[in-house]
Amino acid sequence: MTINEKRFIIILPKGNRRTPERRKMSEDMSVFKSYLRRLLQDLKDLREVLKSKDYEKAEKMVDQLIDDTQKGIEDN
Repeated sequence: MTINEKRFIIILPKGNRRTPERRKMSEDMSVFKSYLRRLLQDLKDLREVLKSKDYEKAEKMVDQLIDDTQKGIEDN
């Protein structure tokens, strides 16, 4: 090692500690992913109903999606 070379020691926190903020963010992300999975299934179901040209049922499904989304927004 020459005189101009420097060495650094990096001290990392012990273990994989999560702050309460990070833990809350992780929980929120889990809830959001669950919502997205349900939405994806609903959209796939809606696509099948539209393929079968059952427009009355499709309209009811869309109305239900709108209602559920509105309730979800109002809860937060």
